[in-house]
Amino acid sequence: MLRKRERYREVFDAFDPEKVASYGAKKVKQLLADPGIIRNRLKIAATISNAREFLESSKNSAASTRTSGALLRRPSKRLET
Repeated sequence: MLRKRERYREVFDAFDPEKVASYGAKKVKQLLADPGIIRNRLKIAATISNAREFLESSKNSAASTRTSGALLRRPSKRLET
């Protein structure tokens, strides 16, 4: 596996999640034909799925951060006694 590390980086676009998430059937077919990596359809599908989930999670996290940041910037209303 370690000997194949560089080839994985090459064929999986340096593990850029946006690129990997966009892989379709054509790219999967290319990956399955590449002797420089372990050619397991389920592992390739999991890698693509994980990239998609990572992007979705990042998007949700960014939205949550923006929302909580906006809430923290609001001046607090103090009760006057």
